[in-house]
Order: sequence, then structure tokens, then C-alpha cells
Amino acid sequence: MRSRGALAGPAARCVRAAGLWALGWAACAAFAVLLALADFVTVPLTGLGSVDGLAGLALSLAPTRAMLLTVAAALAVAVGGHLVRRREGAAALLGTAVLGLLPAAYAGHAATGDDHMVATSGMLVHTVAVALWIGGLAAIVFPLRGARAELPAAVTRFSAVALACFAATGVSGLAGAWVRTGGPAELFGSAYGVLVLGKIVLLGALGYIGWRHRSTTVAGLREGRTAWRPFLRLAAGEIMVMAAAAGLAVALSRTPPPVTAQDLSVARVLLGYDLPVLDPARLVTLWRPDPLILLSLAGAALAYAAGLRRLRGAGETWPRHRVLAWFCGVAVLAFALAGGVAAYAPALFSVHAVQHVMLGVVAPVLLVRGAPVTLATRVCGERAEACVRRLLPLTRPPVVLVAFAVPPVALYLGGLYEPAQSGHAVHLLAVLATLGSGLLFFGVVPGRCRRARPGHPPADGADRDPRRHAGRARRDPGAADRPGVVRPAAPAVGPRSGGGAGRGRRPVGPAHGHRPARPARAARRTPPPGQAARPRPVPALTVAAGAVRCAARP
Repeated sequence: MRSRGALAGPAARCVRAAGLWALGWAACAAFAVLLALADFVTVPLTGLGSVDGLAGLALSLAPTRAMLLTVAAALAVAVGGHLVRRREGAAALLGTAVLGLLPAAYAGHAATGDDHMVATSGMLVHTVAVALWIGGLAAIVFPLRGARAELPAAVTRFSAVALACFAATGVSGLAGAWVRTGGPAELFGSAYGVLVLGKIVLLGALGYIGWRHRSTTVAGLREGRTAWRPFLRLAAGEIMVMAAAAGLAVALSRTPPPVTAQDLSVARVLLGYDLPVLDPARLVTLWRPDPLILLSLAGAALAYAAGLRRLRGAGETWPRHRVLAWFCGVAVLAFALAGGVAAYAPALFSVHAVQHVMLGVVAPVLLVRGAPVTLATRVCGERAEACVRRLLPLTRPPVVLVAFAVPPVALYLGGLYEPAQSGHAVHLLAVLATLGSGLLFFGVVPGRCRRARPGHPPADGADRDPRRHAGRARRDPGAADRPGVVRPAAPAVGPRSGGGAGRGRRPVGPAHGHRPARPARAARRTPPPGQAARPRPVPALTVAAGAVRCAARP
């Protein structure tokens, strides 16, 4: 019997094919390293053997160092493709392949131009989206060609992936072209602009082919009305258009962008973009559309909306205040990472401090109030619950404390502040660390504070655990008669309380030699009738914990 999660049949064949293709990827990346070295030292390929210190030169140049990392990632995928036999391993290989694409995109020509952060972000998104699009279509056309039973489900799922890749490719490509050309006026007066127009035309053709797929062939395969050959012909034409677009992309990378007359201000020299004088209006209206940030936030908003749609389709309800909190949190992140705050944060520390508070406090509180984990478990069921169980060790108080305290210490005292403002990779890592620590803190600590309060009822106002109720009744016999305490419908005596219960346990009570338990802490603190309660000192940490509970109370 095949274990759950094991790869078999077409899935295993796709993973093995990915390993073989990764060998070709590694060979091409290694050949690109040799070409870059020959271009740098201005010798032909046959003369590289006579150059001294070639290995050190390859490690010292950013482009060749990035391609060497790509070679290592491709070799890891090639080896893993012949060893992996489970879905988790296949997902790890996919992540390794995506990471192998990033170094070359990060160290390419986008990192050296104006507004390099936006250009590099667009190049990263562009490269990953194109690779997933072309690779997924090639996997359906070649390894899955004989799997007629699995083909409709695979094509339906890839159709959604292809639509997302199409949108990401278009947005990131337009952002990169805007940064390098300065506007649409330069598209018609330079070779670079003509190549950009050619890519726009080919992207439109790919969009039309994708629409034909979704309206005819995909629906026909799903309903059993269309044979394999019409889909194969349309997919072959799509691959040819993709190959032409890839050729234009290679030519575009070797073509210098148009040079425009610009005043080199101090802000442009240091930041890569012009920055006007700060005032409240500009802080609100100024925007820097980062493709990676905006597409990630759009994906989070769409995923939440899709979960709501599936939940309502199943006849269940979801609180409106949680929906409002989630989308407000996404809007706060967009303003902090792509608005005026993001534009002025690298230049003014005061604005950077505001951005840090928005990322680490305001947005996490709103996003946690949206309850995305609860929505995922109600929509996806066991798959989401399994992922949550794997993340439970991260919710331990020591881990939460360290995760919340380390990012600001490392950023401001560890010497990472300057690299985070000038380097795109360090900036993204700092943003993820700040946001992730805030989500972990405000998602775990308020819940633990509520559970730690003595006598605090659950969210629905009733304690339905019979064992907990029986234990409370033993500790405080008069608790059941107090107002506000709801007795559960289950028996008052649980399996741990004895009374002839199973597991061979003795009954518990005064008749069996056990002294009665002390009254509950709340009862001991209650003053006698007619006597005022004595005021107790309130520590500062208690005040802080109360503020956190009030901010995140459901």
C-alpha cells in the first residue's frame, strides 16, 4: 500500500524529469560563467585556460558569483530529482529551484540603474513568474502527456497558476520598463523601447492564448468534450511565443536603456530617485509602486477573499469585523511599504521609526484580528490543521519573546540599519522579520493572557470541558451557584474524578481519606460582607499586558 504523501505515477515521473532538466540548467549556468569571465578579461573562450587566478576572479565578480550559486542550486535539484519520493521533498525541490533563480536576477543589470530597489524587485518577480509559467506548461506538455486520467485536474490547476504568472509578468515588466525609460515617450525613440514594445505585443498574444485555453480547451478537458490534441496544438503555439519573448528578453538585457537628461540631485545620487521636501500631503499622496510588495499584498487579499467565497458557498458565515480588520491590515502594509512612508523612510529616521511601528505593531494587530489561520482551517480542513500543528513549537513563550526582541536589536545595534536602507535583499529580510515577529507576538501572547486569567470563560461564555468543570467544583463547591458560571450539559464527574470510573483509579473525596481542596483563589480574595476590598498594587507589566489584551481582544 502506498503511504500518504508518497509520489507515484505521473507525479514521480515529473520529479524525475525535473531532475534531468536541472542538469541542463546547471550546464547552461556554468557555460554562462565562462562567457562572463571571457567577456571581462577580453579573451576568447579557448584562451581562458591561460588566465591566472581564474577561480578567484569568478568569486570576486558579482555576476559570476551569482551564476555559481545558480549552478549549485541546479545541481541540488538534479540530485534530489532522483532521490525524492514524497510530496514534501518535491516542494523542497521547487523552493530550491526558485531560490536558484534569484541570485542572477538580483545581481543583473537591474541592480545598477536608477531606483534600483524597484527595478530589482520587478526583475525578481519577472524571473520567477516566467520560469513557473514556462516550466509548468512544459511539464504538462511533456511528462504528463500520457496521463490522460490526471490531465484534466492538472490543466485546471495550472490554469489558475498561469493566470497569476501572466499578471505578475505584466506588472513587473511594466514597472521595470518605466524605471529604465522614464516614461512612454522613450518607447518609440530608442532600440530599447522598440524591444519593450515587442515584448508587450508578445505578452498580449500570450494573454489571448491563455483566454482561449480557459474558454475552450481547459473547460473541454474538464467536462470530457475536448480531446488531447487541440490542447497540445494550442500549447505548442504558446511555447513558441514564449520562446520568442525569451529571445527578446535576452536582447533587452544586452541593450542599454535610453539616456535622459536629468538633474542629479543629492537624493537621486544616494537613493536612486528624486525625493521632494517632506510635508504631510506628500507623505500621504506619494507612492513608490514596488512590484514585489504590491503583488504579495494583492495575493494575500485575494487568498482571503477566495477563502470567504468558499466558506459562504458552503453555507457558513464569517464575522464582518474580521474581514474589515484583514483588509485594513493589508492597506496599512501597502501604505508603509509602497507609499510615502516607504519613500521617505530611507532618508529620514523619524519616518523610518513610523514605518517600523506600522510593520511591527499596527499591521500585525489588524491582521491577527482577521483570523486568517482560523479561516484557513475552516476552508482547507485537515491540510491547514497539519500545517498549524507543525508551527506549534513557534508559539512557545520563550520562542515568541526571542523572535519579538531580536529584529530591533539586530537592526539598530547589530549594524544592519545601513545595509537595510541601501541593499534590497537586506531590506526585504528586515521587513519580513519585523512583520513576522509582530504577527507571532500578537497572535500568541493575547490568547495566552486570556487563558491565564482565573475563571475566564471561553469565547462562547460556557466551559464545556467536563473534567475542568469537575476540578473547579472540587476546588470551590459553591462556584456552580454563583452568577455567570454556566454548568455544562456533560456529567459533573469526569473520568479523572473517580466515582468508580475506569482506568482503575480510586474515588476522590473526604470519605476516602483525602482532605477537601482549598477554595479557589478568586474566593480567597473575596472580602467579607460589609468590608471594602483592599486596593492592591498594579505592576507596570500588568498594565502593559492589559493594554495588549484590550488591543487584540476578539
